Amino acid sequence: MDLTEQLAEAVGDAHVLTGDAIGEDYTHDEAITSEGRRPGYVVRPADTAEVAAVMRVANEHAVPVTGRGAGTGMSGAGVAAEGGILVSFERMNAVLEIDEANHMAVVQPGVITADLAAAAAELAPAKGGPDPRPVYLPDDVRRLYDEMEEELVAAV
Repeated sequence: MDLTEQLAEAVGDAHVLTGDAIGEDYTHDEAITSEGRRPGYVVRPADTAEVAAVMRVANEHAVPVTGRGAGTGMSGAGVAAEGGILVSFERMNAVLEIDEANHMAVVQPGVITADLAAAAAELAPAKGGPDPRPVYLPDDVRRLYDEMEEELVAAV
């Protein structure tokens, strides 16, 4: 079996992208300081067993692997090596546990902050959840977020 077939066996045909099926969004994250690169393969595992299977295949073929949460990162860390395997965790997006007493949550790697905030707000609506904005934002973008939030609150 070739690499594509082995990856499809690991995560299912529908969750392996190659060639033109790899959309532009998979070539970069939201960092303004990193250049995008086109991976050779995008795989979207559903659980840790599938991740392990992908890693075994990558190791067998000596292909570099880059993990990517939901693609909303702002550090450039989710940009794959040219021709490598990008493991997109977008299907692994569950909030597994929220421990209110210890102020912590256990989440899968594809969870975005806004979803965690919504899950936390369900437990304690008056407290809200974590700020869903990215940690690093240029001042002008942060002001735009703040203005939009004020308009939404005023509209309610």
